[in-house]
Amino acid sequence: MKRRIIISFASIALLFTACKNSTGNKTDFDPATLTKEVTGSENALFSLLKEGKINDAFAMHTNNAFYRNIVDGISRTHSQMDSVLKSNASKNVKSYDYSISTRDFLIIDNSNVLETVEANRKLINTADSTIESKPVTLSILWTKDNTKWNVSYLHSSYKLKNN
Repeated sequence: MKRRIIISFASIALLFTACKNSTGNKTDFDPATLTKEVTGSENALFSLLKEGKINDAFAMHTNNAFYRNIVDGISRTHSQMDSVLKSNASKNVKSYDYSISTRDFLIIDNSNVLETVEANRKLINTADSTIESKPVTLSILWTKDNTKWNVSYLHSSYKLKNN
């Protein structure tokens, strides 16, 4: 578990370095505007997932060498996620419904924002039955390409109950 956490932070550091180099690390930004823009993109992403438009939601993910989607301990590249979505393995899930309880933002620069979201994730199958409903924590690195915010890195894990 400790190794997995270290690898995750190392991946974020690598991705941050790549983003920093690609944007020139510009610092002329308005935090309130960036937070509003990213929240709008996050709402669009979660709305698409709730509506069952999984492929449209995935279209908001950046296709580059640094992209990772880590969900429930499984790390996938963009092409691996694309394969999963095209396979029968994902066909029994109709939608993902996220009820957000908290969100925090770390603004890296005007084109990169790291967001932490705590939510309850409900998976609905094709028979409109709840497959699972669990609290999760997500770390999402949003990168801006011209005027559009995209997911460049996503890590989701179940939130442990407090002892």
